[in-house]
Amino acid sequence: TILSGDFPHDIKNNYYLHDMDPNRFQERRVLVFTLELCFSPFSGNGVLARSLVSTLARIEATQVRVICGKPHPSTHDISADICMTSGDNHATSFGDLEIWSVELPIQCQWKRLDRLSPWKEFAAACADDNLQISSRVRDFHPTDVIAVDWHGMMAWESLRCSFVDCEYCLENAIVCYYNFRVYSASSWNHSTCSDNDTQQTDEEMVGNFYRDKEQISCRFADRIICLSEHDRDMLQTLMQDDIETQRNTVKRDDYLSISSRRSTLSAMSKKIKNVLILPPSLRGDILDLAQKNTLDSNENYTQFLPPEAANAIKSTTLQPRKKRLFISCVVRLSPEKSPHHFVSLIQKLGGVDFLRRNGLIPLLCGAKSVGCYADQVLADFEYVCSRGLSQGSVWPYVVIKHFLGPKELAAVLTRTAINIHPCFYDAYGMTLVESAAFGVPSIVNNGGKVGAVSLLGSGKGCIDIDLERILEYHDDKKSNDCCYGSGIEELKTLISKSSRKGSHESRVLGAVAEEARSRALNWDEMTCFRSLVAYLNKINADS
Repeated sequence: TILSGDFPHDIKNNYYLHDMDPNRFQERRVLVFTLELCFSPFSGNGVLARSLVSTLARIEATQVRVICGKPHPSTHDISADICMTSGDNHATSFGDLEIWSVELPIQCQWKRLDRLSPWKEFAAACADDNLQISSRVRDFHPTDVIAVDWHGMMAWESLRCSFVDCEYCLENAIVCYYNFRVYSASSWNHSTCSDNDTQQTDEEMVGNFYRDKEQISCRFADRIICLSEHDRDMLQTLMQDDIETQRNTVKRDDYLSISSRRSTLSAMSKKIKNVLILPPSLRGDILDLAQKNTLDSNENYTQFLPPEAANAIKSTTLQPRKKRLFISCVVRLSPEKSPHHFVSLIQKLGGVDFLRRNGLIPLLCGAKSVGCYADQVLADFEYVCSRGLSQGSVWPYVVIKHFLGPKELAAVLTRTAINIHPCFYDAYGMTLVESAAFGVPSIVNNGGKVGAVSLLGSGKGCIDIDLERILEYHDDKKSNDCCYGSGIEELKTLISKSSRKGSHESRVLGAVAEEARSRALNWDEMTCFRSLVAYLNKINADS
């Protein structure tokens, strides 16, 4: 099951959207579990979670309650947080949305969504009687539960098991596992250099950890939603493997026990066939800024440029003749987002001297997620950008180490000529869509492993190349004629000639930018999440 089609023309004609009469929307009480939401947003997951809950709350006949994590004030400076509400640890509300944040212990690592994130503490807090989450949920009596990623499903199951009376086991609630990323599909051999985990982690062990959690999440859920066809295929494989394991297993762990309706193999088989793909939309604040902007005008946002970027522009002789100066990489500085690939690509292109000759300033922007890894990436980036220049030449580079607010992001993107999305796999990649909204063409790994390509269109709203081959290619005499060897040369040609007015390359990038912008702006929050509510209504009717 897929909501996407040939964007943007077919997206709003999907059969889930045909019956959008507000009078026919059933009353829904939606309970959402998400580790990241209100405090110090550090990833696209948090941005998408905010978009999800705020939009659902605006849909007629829909009430929303959210349980999310909050870092301990002693371990994190939340004075600089971009909070959704002005509330503290207690429920805060506006309209049909209430947020119930649970404060995490002081030793927890914030700004992480991997196995070293505070997922255990989050799950435990949800079942803590002292926080009264269970009583609030009991009073709310949800019709639907939406758990974001496996952390959310573990928290939901912890809360469900905390109910003492068997009569209130929430059997009537439809449980949706909303998968923002399949972690088992992108597990990497990493130590992550954290203070508490400095030993090299065995890749197989890490992969098994995520597979276990995601299989459990699929088993507990009534319905499953993901962001891309690649992730759908991965989840279907996980569920099929789980079915085979259950068939061959006589004794089951008590922790994995679940109601007969959800644990039957026939129910699992049905879920495999009905995984929904729901591509995320631009969040409202970015959409508003992008709609006010035109492809040829960026003056409105120049004042919001981060100082690092503004100073770099001032130091060149290209301003104001050339408005779009940056070749940008805007991702979280964590292994799964692979910003080190951006550094490697700059080297493959010929280093900073190649960029100088083509009037492009390299810009790396992202909040630190995994400290040691991020420090190494930043050190490598600064090294590459300060070496290889012709004698006597000077060329700026930009490092921004914080999560950009909407106007800062708009300012950076309206000054960006080309966006590089560096990871080989990404469940979605919201910065691709955000770049598209401001008319920035993106270079992305091909092969359908980056979810946002389904919205932008492969070869239509983005430039997809084989980054894996390009970055893993080693020059030797036997490999000179390899197709991936010529791939970097084609990319060099595209970049170097794209700034020449009237060239084929400039027309190609211009057409990509125009198509990308159209597709990004035509799939908005309300259409996206009204589709979700219509889907929930359909599930309820079928049940």
